Order: sequence, then structure tokens, then C-alpha cells
Amino acid sequence: MRLHHLLQWAVAASVSTTLVSAVPAGAVVTHPAATHFVVHVSPATVLQGTLVTFSGSVSPRVPGVPVLVQRLVGKTWQTVAHEKVSAAGVLSFSLRAPRPTGVWVLRVVRASSSRARAGVSATLHLRVVAKAFAVTAKGRNTPDQRVSVTGVVSLKATGSVYLQQLTGKTWRNLASGKLTHAAYSISAKLAPGSHRLRVARLFTRTIAGGVSKSFSVIVPTSPAVTSVALLPGMARRPYSATLSATGGVEPYTWTGAGLPVGLSLSASGVVSGTPTQAGTSTLTVTVADSSGRSGTASLALTVRATAGTAWAWGANDSGQLGNGMATNTSAPSAVTGLTDATQIVAAGSSGGYALRADGTVAAWGANTYGALGNGTGVNSNIPVAVTGLTGVTAVVAGIFLGQALKADGTVWSWGYGGASQLGNGTTANSIVPVQATGLTGVTAIASGGGATYALRSDGTVWSWGSGTAGALGNGTTTSSALPAQIASLSGVIAVAGGQASGYALKSDHTVWAWGWNAYGQLGDGSFTNRSVPVQVQGLSDVTAIAGGYYAGLALHADGTVSDWGFNQYGALGNNSTVNSNVPVAVTGLTGVATIAGGGQSGYAAKADGSAWAWGHDSVGQLGNGSTTDSAVPVAVAVLRGVFAVSGGNASGFAINLG
Repeated sequence: MRLHHLLQWAVAASVSTTLVSAVPAGAVVTHPAATHFVVHVSPATVLQGTLVTFSGSVSPRVPGVPVLVQRLVGKTWQTVAHEKVSAAGVLSFSLRAPRPTGVWVLRVVRASSSRARAGVSATLHLRVVAKAFAVTAKGRNTPDQRVSVTGVVSLKATGSVYLQQLTGKTWRNLASGKLTHAAYSISAKLAPGSHRLRVARLFTRTIAGGVSKSFSVIVPTSPAVTSVALLPGMARRPYSATLSATGGVEPYTWTGAGLPVGLSLSASGVVSGTPTQAGTSTLTVTVADSSGRSGTASLALTVRATAGTAWAWGANDSGQLGNGMATNTSAPSAVTGLTDATQIVAAGSSGGYALRADGTVAAWGANTYGALGNGTGVNSNIPVAVTGLTGVTAVVAGIFLGQALKADGTVWSWGYGGASQLGNGTTANSIVPVQATGLTGVTAIASGGGATYALRSDGTVWSWGSGTAGALGNGTTTSSALPAQIASLSGVIAVAGGQASGYALKSDHTVWAWGWNAYGQLGDGSFTNRSVPVQVQGLSDVTAIAGGYYAGLALHADGTVSDWGFNQYGALGNNSTVNSNVPVAVTGLTGVATIAGGGQSGYAAKADGSAWAWGHDSVGQLGNGSTTDSAVPVAVAVLRGVFAVSGGNASGFAINLG
């Protein structure tokens, strides 16, 4: 028989064949001259290892005559079963379908015939398949949490199939569907969560175990806002923050109400704009998924005052307090002439920088390598203007190095360039600001001592400068004179730097760190340097981060603070002097709005305007009027209305509303 004839038999739903066996001329027969075998097999396509039933009849009736069922193996017919014809001339037999898949060729032979061709049926062709069901869609989630499953039945059967769910150790029917041309479509409503399903047809004698392989379907919960707070902004300064959510079916669509004047919320979840006035607003934000389900949350957003008075305390041997003197002080003193400061940072152990309300930058202290950026090499114990800088939105400090971010998204640096930290492709120092090469779209910057980190609007982080201990986060310890992306970081909303270490806060409110880790300042449970970012352990609700010389800090949504790393002088604020390579809670500190790290101390400003410090106090850097170390936070003396703090190696800074 030709191949296409075999295939025609293989796809048939049932087989019915008749053969009138020819009797050779001159043959002597004791039974009728011809025996007619009419044989049926249903279905003609079966699942391997299942029971197949054959039935037929013999004409003329020959009750009790034995018949053989034979299978063609190669060129030989082998007997696989034998039966007897019933009194009514009916024959019936069952066989187990073979394990190998493919076409099984059978025939029925009258066993008592003395002639090879007398009483032989036509051949039957049985297709044996490995699978009865093919599931082609494993859960199409709809707004009412219905799951649709479609597929086909290889056996070309008719009737109904059932969608079943595994409950404990029992499969229970959820819904049924009719087979149409061997295809099925079933829909059932499921609760949110993961479900184990299968499709079954409860065949009777012909097919045992007519079930599909089981498969998992996850019905998502309604989306939920995971952002628990928003980073504070500054009046009349550009602002951007990205909201986050989980659950539902992405993409999400965001809407909101109650935003401060000047800010808006995009459909993709970005709060941006320029707020026009200070204050705290309660935002009502709603996230909707692609199926129409939604979740709502209330978030607080604080816009701080435009400018205030700058204060400093602690070491002053290089004029780093900016008060016109060179003597240390253990209580805050006003930085000369700075009553319009919006941001203040300490420049290592040698000076400080302040961003002014008009977008210019002031600097004071040591001018080694041109760190004051005013075109000279002369120290100054009062603020001087950094040359040529306007339109600045943020300022940071490294070692004998200052850096500024402009509103146009470019980064500018001045001072020491020996480790390529100016980002302009050279290792030369500069006494005036120079632009970092090829870097635009930056929304935040941070310094890691000899390395610099820039956060771009797309959530990526770029680094340059010294690669010591893996400080660039790019998998090497090689320095880079030009900005390059940290490939493994995305979805970042804030960056911070320590001494040869970097930190990133992601939109899911986790913290990641890399670089030097001798004191556990990466918070990953080890003391091993990391040249690529690793996750800080146990942090999931962080709204702001900061880096000290040998420590990392995190501000939580509930206004508490965690610290990790070097703790010899109580710098972790947890009433201990034992280093910790995982975050620990700063003792008794609540209601915090802003944090900063120092050399071996930490700083915080509370929402009530008070300033607090803890750790080393050898020259009064805690600002509480003493020079005694404290392993728990103490209030910085005198100051009220504080909205910004910063720490140097042995000095502290703050800005208040006067």
C-alpha cells in the first residue's frame, strides 16, 4: 500500500474495511467458499500504552471458529492475539497500544483455514501517538480574573473535555468545554495566585488516562503602589521622582491628585517639574494595569524652602568652617555671608561648598590643587565664588575636588584630577570648572572620594575617576578618565558615594553598593571589595541614601535611619562600637527628613527642623558643645529650622531658615 494510503488510514476517526477472500481454482473447502471479515477499530488514532478495542463480524456465520490478530513486523506477520467468533458471528478483541509511536499495521486471519489467503481481512492501520492533548494557551488573564485555555485533542475525539485544578492531592473539575473538530476552549474564573491546571477527557474503554500535562497559571493580584514616600524637593529647583508598583498586568498607567504647584505626574509614573513654593503635600496616586484593575496610595512630598543660612562646626585648621577664623568650634557658627544657601556639602577635611539660590556655587577652605575653583591656589576662610558656574542644581565634593550639576544635565568639576576624576579625559588638575566629556541628561551626582557617579534621567548610572577597590562598579579596578555606564544598574532614583565606594537607590526602594568594603561599608554581609554592585542586605523601604568615609546610611519611609560599616567611635549610632557589615538601626532616631555621612560620624535633620549627629567628636564635629564621642544621636546645639545637613572628615554643616 502506498504511503499516502497509510496516512489516510492514520488520520481517520474510525476504520471499516471488508475483504472477500478469493478461493483459488480447484480448492476443496468444507466451509463456505469465502469468508467475509468486517473489522472495525475505534479510534484509529490512539494514545500509546492504552487499550484499543477491535470489533467485527464474519459472514457467513461460523460460530466458534478461531481467528488470529496479526501485526506486520518488517515483512513478517506476527500473531499478537487470538479470539473465537461468537455464536452470532461476531468477533471482538482488545490490544494494548504499543509504546513506540507510529503506524501499527494489523490484520485478522481465520486460524482454521488451510489456505494462506483464505479468511484474511484487509489490513488495518492504527496510528499510535505519545500525547492526547496539546495545550496552546496557558492562561490569558482578563479583568474579571478569568483564565482561558485552548488546545487540541490528537485523538480526534468528540464530546466534552474538562479543565481541572489540583487542590491538595486531588484534581477537581473547574469547567468543561465541547470539542469542535478536535479543538477545545475552556474558561474559568480563578482567585489571584498560582494554580496548577490540566485538561482531561474521561474516555471509557478506548482510551485510559486522557489528560494533558499539568501546567501553571498565575492570576495576578490588582496592582499596588510600592512607593512609600517621595524624595524631598527644593522650591524653584527642577524635581523628578519615579513611582513604582507591583502586581497586575503591565504596562501600568498612573494618575494623581494633590501635587505641589509646578509638579505633574506622567502616565508612566514620573513626578516632575519645578515646584514653586515650600511645604508638604499629600499626593493621592492611582496605578491601573492593562486589564483595568487599580490600586491607590497616599504619598507625602516635601518641598523645602528655597534658601537659608549656612552653619558649620568642628575642625577649622584650613578655614573649612568658612567663618573667617582658623579655630575649631564644638557648636555651630554661621558661614560668612551665606544666607541664601540651598545645599551645603563638606569638602573632605579641608573645606566646603554651598549652592546659592541664584544657581551659583560658593567655596571655602583649603585651595590645594585648585579645590576652590576660583582660578587661584590661595586658601580662603570665607566663601568665594566658583568661577563661571551658573544654573547649578546640585553640588558635591570629593578629595580636593568640587563638582556641580547644571540644570541642562551637564556635569562640571574642578580641583584634583590625578585619578581622572574630572571626567574630561585627562589627569590634569584644574583651578576652574571643566565639563565632564559626553555626559548629558544627568539628574543627580555623587562623589565616592576619587570616583564620581552620575544618575541619568533614564535610571542608568555612569562613573569615572579612580577604580581603586572596584569603586567604578564596572567589574574592574582600573581608573577611567571618561564617564562610562555601570552596566548592571538600572531603575536607579538616587546615588551616593563614600570613600572608594558607591551606592544606588532603585525605584523598588532597594539599595545597591560596590567598591571598598574593608569595614563592611557595602552592607552585603561580607568584608570583600566588590567591583560590581551587590544588594545591601535587609533594606526594602528606603527613600534616601548617603555615604560616609567608611559607612553607608539609609533613610526609611517611616523616618528611621539604618547605618552600616565602620563603628570604632560609635559612627553607626546603634549604641555600639562594633563594625557591622549589614545595616543596623540608628538608636532612637525618628521623624528624619535628611541624612548625611561624615568621616567617622553621621548627621540627620528631622522634619521638625532639629539637627542630630553621632560618632567621633575629637574636634567638636558633633556640634553639641563637647568633644566627647557619642554612639547614639545627640542634638546639634542651637539650630532650629534645619532642612539640610552634611559632614566632612571632622566637621559638620547645616542650613536652616534662620
